Amino acid sequence: MSQQVQAQADVGSLSLRGLGLFTDVLAALSADNVAPVAMIQMEQLGALFHVNGRFANSVPELLTRASSHPIGRLTLAVGWRRGDSVSLLAESAGGQAISLLSLCITNIYNEEAVGQILSQLSFKLLPKSSPRAGVAPLADVAALVASKLNRFGFGNVLAEQTMRVHSAFEKLETTIPDGLLELPTVESITDVFECLSHLREDDTVVRISGSPGILYLLSIIIFMFPHDAIITVESYVIHEGEAGGRIIIEICDSAPVQVRVEKKLSQSAPLTLPMKACEDGWKIKGACSFAWEGWIARKLQIEFARVGSTCTQEVLVACGSMVAHLAEELKVFKDTGYSQEIRFEALLGLHPARRIDRICREVFLAPAEKTKSDARTAWERFISILTPILEGAKCQPGKRYVH
Repeated sequence: MSQQVQAQADVGSLSLRGLGLFTDVLAALSADNVAPVAMIQMEQLGALFHVNGRFANSVPELLTRASSHPIGRLTLAVGWRRGDSVSLLAESAGGQAISLLSLCITNIYNEEAVGQILSQLSFKLLPKSSPRAGVAPLADVAALVASKLNRFGFGNVLAEQTMRVHSAFEKLETTIPDGLLELPTVESITDVFECLSHLREDDTVVRISGSPGILYLLSIIIFMFPHDAIITVESYVIHEGEAGGRIIIEICDSAPVQVRVEKKLSQSAPLTLPMKACEDGWKIKGACSFAWEGWIARKLQIEFARVGSTCTQEVLVACGSMVAHLAEELKVFKDTGYSQEIRFEALLGLHPARRIDRICREVFLAPAEKTKSDARTAWERFISILTPILEGAKCQPGKRYVH
């Protein structure tokens, strides 16, 4: 027998707490290039948020699942080994909660801003004695988690809530307020999450009121705490969770957003924090991820709302019709030693018109035109529908919109 004995450990079976003992080694060996201290810090931060709802229930499965991508008749499995860094977050309530939080902010802000939000939250909420990771490692973990969970489609949720709020204002015959999709500053969104962390106390209520930037907050609440929320538009209830009353969102016409932490049956003064909109939001703005079904419709709904307009079903039908006509007219060049022009439809197999129609229905969430028309007629109809809707668009001079 060899006289040399080496200590070994099954790293894959360790908990995040156990990983703290191997920080220096694992930082070098991590296949995901993720600092273990950042993982531990993220789990500790997530433990302060008690999430619920259908997205929370699906987090463990998606964090431990390898995704597959079809390549012709083959399927290539792409993902992380079960039990690696991202999968470890699925093993605790804190890891699952911070995964949802990370997904939300990575869909709203860019990488640098995401790291700043997580770093500021850690400074405010975690014990001073806790190990701290830098801004970049925290952002790396958030991006890695989001790459697993983006199939949830945060952008779809944002668009759905945008349309619900617009519909409520229309039913009340009230003007839709400006700035519903203004981007909150990093400091403001950090304050909001700090207030939401108080919900782990049984006698606490978080009240959010106002309108500028409220749609981002509304979507985060629906994503992370749907069972705890009651949402009203000028006293008109549009959502009431199973355990509603812990988070109250009151969308008021053009009123500045205020976030308050209140105590039930208590005379103590509530904690009130104003939320500020970012003047140069394009500098820190991220890109929303969308689930396939309805992704173009949801994207259009968000961008219309951003300029103060509503994307109607009629617009979606007209857009779908235009895309279908373009697909029929489109030609591509095939390089086979010499350039050859072929119709795009030839690449779609049998029954290309049916396939185009089906895909347009899926991504636009709109039925096909009742009466078929040529491309020119479809374009004229598209313009006639779009023009009156966008006449009142509120594009601010000098403001940059990132799509």
